[in-house]
Amino acid sequence: MADARSGATYRFEPDFAARQSILWSIAWLVGAAVITVVLYGLLLAPGALSFISYGRLHAVVDTTLWFGWLGTAAFAATYAILPRITEVQLQNEVLGSATTLTWSLLLTGGIVALLLGLNQGRLLAELPAGVDLGVFLMLVFVLYNAGATVVRRREKTLYVSGWYLLAAVLLAPTVYVVGNLPAFRGLTDIIASGFYQNGLFMLWFLPVGFAIAHYVVPVETGNALYSAALARRASVCS
Repeated sequence: MADARSGATYRFEPDFAARQSILWSIAWLVGAAVITVVLYGLLLAPGALSFISYGRLHAVVDTTLWFGWLGTAAFAATYAILPRITEVQLQNEVLGSATTLTWSLLLTGGIVALLLGLNQGRLLAELPAGVDLGVFLMLVFVLYNAGATVVRRREKTLYVSGWYLLAAVLLAPTVYVVGNLPAFRGLTDIIASGFYQNGLFMLWFLPVGFAIAHYVVPVETGNALYSAALARRASVCS
């Protein structure tokens, strides 16, 4: 299909990866809501599910919410917004879609492991080491896809949402590695874990949220961004 923004011909239509990621994020959100209801139901009736403990199910809820829903939604935002502000199609729609699919399969396998009691015992870093490696690789693939798209851009002035998204996809693998390396002990491990937990929100999800806001609000209101210079300064400060 021809991409009107770049004049090139692609096997897959624009936004193919973004649409797939949105569908996966909705599925993860629904799943997380159901599991959360079950989790808090255990507080009312602790013996209702004798085959599963509260601790194991809590780790599953964290995984589905943070990585399943928010992580996949971050992929969708990256795949949808970057092509629009760069005026080129995503570097590789197939890779983007496959990355999201593999990401979801890895998390599903990790959830099964958590239910079986295979837990590393660290908040938001409970997944087994093998799953951690796969998750890290998926984050690297997203970084490659986003970076290659920006390099090919036709619009030379990168809109502020692009800077937020680039920061998010660059920092996400770094934060994940720091939080899941079993190399720390004692106080150092506590510091690394604190950095990881806050970094997931402040360095990955929050920049993506800023990128969405800076793109969607001007589009929906029909008004240009009040101050692009102010937005750029805010992106540096954040």
